[in-house]
Amino acid sequence: MAYKITNVNNKYGPDIQISSGDVPENTNLYFTEQRGKDAAKLNRTEQPTFLDKHFYTIGLLEQKTGDLFWHIIFPIKIVQVTANLKTPALGNTVTLYVQKNGGNDPEKLLYDIDINPGFSVANVGGDKILVPGDYIQIDVAAIGSTFAGSDLTVSFKYHNILS
Repeated sequence: MAYKITNVNNKYGPDIQISSGDVPENTNLYFTEQRGKDAAKLNRTEQPTFLDKHFYTIGLLEQKTGDLFWHIIFPIKIVQVTANLKTPALGNTVTLYVQKNGGNDPEKLLYDIDINPGFSVANVGGDKILVPGDYIQIDVAAIGSTFAGSDLTVSFKYHNILS
């Protein structure tokens, strides 16, 4: 009786036990735990999951300093900030300051957002990295003169910085 002898990675016999660690890495087409961890780490740091955070001011817009805060617990990178008014301001530009760790120091200013009269949305981009202990303060520096504008939403698009 003729039968074919099994040959896997130069191991012969009917009862071969082989693990993916026995297969050279350049020819290994199978999942390994380390390979899975490496792929997960690559994807979560180079293709991060974006998150969002929103601040709301309901009603007519008023000038405010230090009213809206966001305390940072873990390292993050802010990618974009969007300011949206439900009812646009008229007369003057609405100006918002997004500052790091409070104060009016120009070095702490992260974003200067202007919403032009008659418009309801403004987007500002630019990566800003914040670390634990930092906080963000949003100030309403200027409002419309004819109509202040109403129902402000400030939204942050960001992701966690993973090590």
